[in-house]
Amino acid sequence: MKSIEARVRCATGLHARPAAALVRAASAFQAGVRLENLTRGGEGVDARSLTAVLSAGVEKGHLVRVSADGPDEDQVLAELRQLLEAVHPDGSGEAGEEPAAAGLPPVYELGGGRVSGLPGAPGIAVGPVWRPRYEPPSAARAPGPEAGPDRAGRRAGRR
Repeated sequence: MKSIEARVRCATGLHARPAAALVRAASAFQAGVRLENLTRGGEGVDARSLTAVLSAGVEKGHLVRVSADGPDEDQVLAELRQLLEAVHPDGSGEAGEEPAAAGLPPVYELGGGRVSGLPGAPGIAVGPVWRPRYEPPSAARAPGPEAGPDRAGRRAGRR
């Protein structure tokens, strides 16, 4: 069994496409492969399982250990090191290109205020909660037909 340690450079860490690229690469070899997030701690996970890799919570800058055991362990470790240390492991972007403001959520101008977060889907954002204040209207009640000095007279006429 051999292992390597690498620092993740991708802006999104091992999430979605980068995690899928790592799982595809690990699954292409015969060796059993495990991934351990050394920054967060915890147990290693099977690098051939997308769900397991996502559950490791690997973010940009985290140090990970990859262990392999099998006939092609050297090749799989070399391939996975290259993926982990790439800025764009899924093949997008230019080689060596750093994403702008990597690791920082975008800031949106909304109604005179600033909101930051990561868009999850149209109408949904992941980030700090922003709650507008609700103040009930303070309009005074306008006098109706029941108000006024002749109220008793009108009531008497209705009977």
